[in-house]
Amino acid sequence: MIWLVVITQQMLAQSPHGKNFAIDCATCHHPENWSYQQNKATFSHDSTAFPLVGQHKDLDCRSCHQTLAFDQAQSNCVSCHSDIHQQTVGNDCARCHTPQSWIVEDVTQMHENVAFPLMGVHANINCNDCHQSETNVRFSPTGVTCIDCHRADYVNTKKPDHVKNNFSNDCAMCHGLNGSAWSTEIIDHSFFPLEQGHKIDDCKACHLAEDYSIISAECISCHQNDFNGTQNPNHAMSGFSNNCIECHTISPSWKPVTFTDHDGRFFLFTQANTKAYGPTV
Repeated sequence: MIWLVVITQQMLAQSPHGKNFAIDCATCHHPENWSYQQNKATFSHDSTAFPLVGQHKDLDCRSCHQTLAFDQAQSNCVSCHSDIHQQTVGNDCARCHTPQSWIVEDVTQMHENVAFPLMGVHANINCNDCHQSETNVRFSPTGVTCIDCHRADYVNTKKPDHVKNNFSNDCAMCHGLNGSAWSTEIIDHSFFPLEQGHKIDDCKACHLAEDYSIISAECISCHQNDFNGTQNPNHAMSGFSNNCIECHTISPSWKPVTFTDHDGRFFLFTQANTKAYGPTV
């Protein structure tokens, strides 16, 4: 009998909350009964490794503590919350959400931690414009190059025809991120530098075809009317070369003019003539 009494007392003395739960019963229970009465309890969850803030503060204890062994409850998000994103953004909800709300307040700042920061027009678009899925909450990774999202824009553009003219599919070479339209002033024209007299804002001044086809870089291809219309001196009648750069610079005024190749033309300059008339201009 004595042995049974000892065993019974030991069993009654064991906490149902686990052997490592070393907290005075009175912090949660009242002598009136063993039910947990929150308004009478002095226990604070802030004393644990998982303080209850935001929406966690109003939850019923058993929402997380499925058993009375409280130390068995996990503190990671996915142990309580189903991953509706289907492992496309990881299982740490706190990367995007807070205990206050499931609403993501600053997607742009959050995107700074991935391979495609949202800048310019990309900062204002809907997530589902790029991350397309049947649920709209599965954010599978997408490509980070322009053509990954804008292939249809590239293929369907005809003025100019990007495919026909073999334009780069790196949209950023010509288009900026800060504008709301595809209009652009960023064009790599290094094959024919647009400077001085060639600094022309209207592309169609030279590219007469609607598809902006590649045009000749020879002067006369654009300046035939200038050549034919010049009368002082008359370029056409005088048999001047139609390679404008032999005499002209790319200055907007066609000046200064440098004409030094007088040999074999109208008057052969000799050393004596040069002394008499001065250097040619």
